[in-house]
Amino acid sequence: MALRVLAASKSIPGGAPLVLSPSTIERYERATQKPHLDYATALDIAYGGEGWILASIIAFLEADWDPWRDGSRPDHHHVVHWPPPACRAWIHVTPCYRGMGRPHAFLLEWRSALVKQMTVTLGSEEGEYWCLNKPATGVPGALTLFSETFPVHVVAGVNPLRRPDITERDIQSGWVASSALSTAVAFDHPP
Repeated sequence: MALRVLAASKSIPGGAPLVLSPSTIERYERATQKPHLDYATALDIAYGGEGWILASIIAFLEADWDPWRDGSRPDHHHVVHWPPPACRAWIHVTPCYRGMGRPHAFLLEWRSALVKQMTVTLGSEEGEYWCLNKPATGVPGALTLFSETFPVHVVAGVNPLRRPDITERDIQSGWVASSALSTAVAFDHPP
């Protein structure tokens, strides 16, 4: 059933064409081939994973994730998703070559309700993990990340960090209501 849904969709979220043959999907299902990270969201939607298939694929691939080597293009705008239940969520942010060691201005937006502004210097190509305790939401949670100065590479996941050698930054506090951004009314709880 999922193969038919996926074949019928013909695109991944964001409108990019989806080029997956039934034999490729079968290799993913049998774990004889790793799916590319770009297909994780489409596979999660096709199989009705509610964020769990996405999180599993990311957990499977993230330990070896190297956007500098795999040809990924950095971007100024990213949307990351997590499963509905409460969990320890993280975002792995790495700089592009020209942004390494330079200050980056970020705006994070949680479901259009809460925002957080921060300036971070990403000092190495490994980047940083940004972590928070995500509450149960009933639906997959989405966070939008805008990098205002330099494009960045981003991957997000849940629970244990796969690379303990990378700097971890707590982004739990400092969120404000998006309508009150100019008045900076801080919330004590995470998005």
